[in-house]
Amino acid sequence: FTEADIRLFVTLIRFDADGEPRAVLAAEVPSRANGGLAADGKSVVWKLRPGVQWHDGKPFGADDVVFNWQYATDPAAAAWTVGQYDNVKAVEKIDALTVRTVFEKPMPNWPQHGNVQLLPKHLFDAYRGSKAREAPNNLKPVGTGPYRFVEFKPGDLVRGELNPNYHGPNRPH
Repeated sequence: FTEADIRLFVTLIRFDADGEPRAVLAAEVPSRANGGLAADGKSVVWKLRPGVQWHDGKPFGADDVVFNWQYATDPAAAAWTVGQYDNVKAVEKIDALTVRTVFEKPMPNWPQHGNVQLLPKHLFDAYRGSKAREAPNNLKPVGTGPYRFVEFKPGDLVRGELNPNYHGPNRPH
């Protein structure tokens, strides 16, 4: 299997075999030409792909992206993704499908911030901070990837099925 074959979660962008960023949940890779990268290197605007749904059918959007930054950077949550937000001052919602990541200082490696697996706000919002480990969906993940969760037996099995509503250009098989 390749990494894409077994994904429950996908990211705003991913890196191809040549190390180039490719849009996944983002509608496009931010650039100076499309207005996504600030001239001073201190912010990136992410336009999100419309019509993306979480595996449970709820819409994915800017609120989810902002929530993930807030959730991961809360020290009480002890989230493993906190390192992905190094040098991030804020993640701001511009509209339902647009967010801005603002950096403390110019960030030449800004694409790393688009390569974070995202959690659905509607399922994790009640489990912020010290309650993060209590979230039922820690063991029943809901993502936006080509496969959705079916079953988990610790130390034995993780089983998924095709996500019939997958938004990506390459349908799983």
